[in-house]
Amino acid sequence: MAGGNFLRGVAAVAALGLAACTTPAEWEKPGADRSMTATDMSDCQAFAQRDAMRLYPANMSASATGAAAMMSQQQTDTNRAVAQAGFFESCMRSKGYVRHAAPQPAR
Repeated sequence: MAGGNFLRGVAAVAALGLAACTTPAEWEKPGADRSMTATDMSDCQAFAQRDAMRLYPANMSASATGAAAMMSQQQTDTNRAVAQAGFFESCMRSKGYVRHAAPQPAR
C-alpha cells in the first residue's frame, strides 16, 4: 500500500511538471459565465478521471516489488494522466468550449 501511495505521488508531481511546461489556457464559451465554466470543468474533470482510471487502473499489487514493477506502474500512471488530459479536453470541446492561451502578465 505504501508503494502505491509513493507512485501516486510521483505521478502527481510528474503531471504538475508537465502542466508547468505548457502555456496556461483558459476555456471560453459564448454565453458561459465563470460559474458555468467552473461547473463544466468540474464535470469534465470527474468524467476524465473516471474514464482514465477505467482504461489504466491503479493495480499495483502488494506482492509486486522491484524496479520492473515500479517502472510498470509509473508507465501506467503516466498513460492515465495523458488519457485523463485528453478526455478532459474532449469533454470541454463537446460542451462548446474553445481553449485559448491565457493572457500573460505584464513584465
